[in-house]
Amino acid sequence: MLCCDEFSRFLNILESSENTYTIAGKAIEEISGLLGIGRVVTHYLLSPTPLNPEGCDSKQEIFLRAGGFSSLPPYERTYHTAEGGTATYSVWPSAAFLRPWNEEDKRDLSTVLDLIFLHDGRFRLIGKMKQATLTNYLTGLPNSGGFMMRIRQLFAEGRLKEYHAFSFNLKGYSLINRKFGHREGDAILKRYARLLEEFLAPEEILAHFGGDNFAALILRENVREFLNILNGTIVYGTVDGKRIPVRIQAVAGALDIDEMITEPGQVVDHCQLALQVAKNRISMPYFYVTDEIKARIYREKRISSHFHDALKNEEFRVYYQPKVDTKTYTMTGAEALVRWFWNGKIVSPADFIPLIEREGTVIDLDLYMLEHVCMDIREWILKGIEPVTVSINFSRRDISDPLLAQRILSIVDRSGIDRKYIQVEVTETTSEEETAKLIQFLSLMRKMRIDTAIDDFGSGYSSLNTLRNFDVNVIKIDRSFIANNSITKKDEIVLHNIVDMARELKIGVITEGVEHWDQLELLHKVGCYMIQGFLFDRPMPKSEFEKRLTRKVYELSELVEA
Repeated sequence: MLCCDEFSRFLNILESSENTYTIAGKAIEEISGLLGIGRVVTHYLLSPTPLNPEGCDSKQEIFLRAGGFSSLPPYERTYHTAEGGTATYSVWPSAAFLRPWNEEDKRDLSTVLDLIFLHDGRFRLIGKMKQATLTNYLTGLPNSGGFMMRIRQLFAEGRLKEYHAFSFNLKGYSLINRKFGHREGDAILKRYARLLEEFLAPEEILAHFGGDNFAALILRENVREFLNILNGTIVYGTVDGKRIPVRIQAVAGALDIDEMITEPGQVVDHCQLALQVAKNRISMPYFYVTDEIKARIYREKRISSHFHDALKNEEFRVYYQPKVDTKTYTMTGAEALVRWFWNGKIVSPADFIPLIEREGTVIDLDLYMLEHVCMDIREWILKGIEPVTVSINFSRRDISDPLLAQRILSIVDRSGIDRKYIQVEVTETTSEEETAKLIQFLSLMRKMRIDTAIDDFGSGYSSLNTLRNFDVNVIKIDRSFIANNSITKKDEIVLHNIVDMARELKIGVITEGVEHWDQLELLHKVGCYMIQGFLFDRPMPKSEFEKRLTRKVYELSELVEA
C-alpha cells in the first residue's frame, strides 16, 4: 500500500512537467518497487477529426523496469477521451514481484493510472489547443500561423533558400459552391487539399488560410510539377450519390527565395503581391515576384510603420476641390481630399490608401480628415466667410465599425459647426453583409441630419439598385461615364435616365472628373448641372481654397481646359 510520502513524491514528480511522456516514467519509478510495476504501456484509439484526419491507433511504452517484467497478464484500465476515442493503460508486474496483485494493490494502481490519464489529458488538451491555433479547422492543414512557424524554422536553419513559396487562390470556387452547395463545396475543397498533400515531399508544406486561399513551400526540384498541378487537376463532387468530375485550377503568386529575403515575414508579403498581379493578368496562371514588387513591399512597410506617427505629426493636409453649379457658375460645395507631405515630398494616395484599407487603419485617417475639415469650417465662420458643404470620403472598411455614425456626429458637434456643412461620401459595397451595414449607417446619418453621397456611381458593381436601396442625398456619377473619347448615344441615354430617376427620387446628382467643355455640354444635355473637375479647379490647399471661397462665382474667362 502506498504511504503519503511515496504518493506525494509521485505527484511532485508528475507535476514537474506538462509533458506526460517525458515525466510519467520518472514518477512511476518512484513507486514501482512498492507496487511491483515492471512495465506500463498506453494504447490510444482515436477517430479521425479535422485536426487529425487520419485518427490515431498508437501504443507507447511509458515505463520499463531495469529488472524486466513478468509474462503474467497485465492489469488494464480503459478510459474514454475527450476526442471520442479510448485510452487503455496496461501494467505488467516486475519480474521480481513474486505475489499476485491483491485488491488493495489494484486500487493503488487504479489511482496511479487515473492521475496519469488526467495528466495526459491535460497535456494533450494543451497540445490540441496549440495545434488548433496553427491549423485550419476545415482541412486540417496549417493555417497562416502554422505556415509562418514553418518558415521561421527553415529561416533559422538557413534552409529557406532551398524552396519556392506560393500563395494561390482557386479559380471559380464560388461557382463550385453554387453548383454543389456549401457542404459538398467544402468536401471538394478537402479532396483537393488531400490531393495536393499526396504530391508533397515530407520536407514541403501546404497551408490553408481559409476560403479558397492556400500557400505552399515547395523544394526547387519539384516546382515545375507543382505548377502543373496548380494549372489544373481533377477531383470530384457528389450529387445524389453520383460522382461528378471537377477540374480545379489555381492562380498563384510565386517567390524564388534568395538571399534578398532578410526576414521570414517577407515571404508571404511578396507572394501575396505577386498573386494580385497574377489575378489581373487573365492569361497568366502564376506570376513570380520581381524586383519591382520587392521595392513596392519595402515602400509599403515604410509607409505602414510611419502612418500613425504621420497622423500625430499632422503630415496629412486637407486639399479642397470645388463643386460647381454650372447654371450659375457658382461654387456650392467641395470635396476634401488628402495629401501626405513626408520629408518634403508628397506621397501619392494610390501608394497608401489601398494599404491602410487592407490593414484596417484607414478609419483613423478618415476621422482625422473630418476633424480637420470641421476645424477649417469653424475658422472660416469666425472670419466671416460663408462656408459651403464639404464632403469627406469614408472607406467601406469603416462601415464595419458599429460606432462610426456616433463618432462622426461627436466630431461635428464638438467643433460647434452646423451639421449642414458636412457630407459623408461612401462607395457602394459588393457583399450582402456589407450592404446591410451600409444601409443601416446611411439611415443613421439621415436621422442625425448629416448628408450622405454615394461616390463612383456607375463604376464596378454600382447599379440602379443603389437608387432604390440606399437612403442618400446625392449620387456622384463616376468619371468613366464621360471619359471616353467618343461618347455614344447609348452613353447619353444611360446618363439621361440616371439623372431623371435620381431627380424623381429627390436625390441630387453630381458628375466628377469633368475636364473639357464638350463633357459639360453633354451633361447639360442630359440635365446634370452639378460638376466637379479640372475644368473649374484642381484640388487646392486650404489657403488657396479660402480665396476661392470668398468669391464663389467663376468668370468664364478664368476657365481653361485641362
